[in-house]
Amino acid sequence: MLAMVGYPIVMGNAFAELKTPQVFVTKTNDENGVSYALDHLVKHNLVAV
Repeated sequence: MLAMVGYPIVMGNAFAELKTPQVFVTKTNDENGVSYALDHLVKHNLVAV
């Protein structure tokens, strides 16, 4: 599934097998990882707002 998306993101507390160099690893769910990832995407112009 991660190979099919343009910019794969996994949570910081995801399984180690998912954390590869080709995947952006955000913070954990306890550290507001979704918000952090969205902020990263917008700041680096990876998504249109």
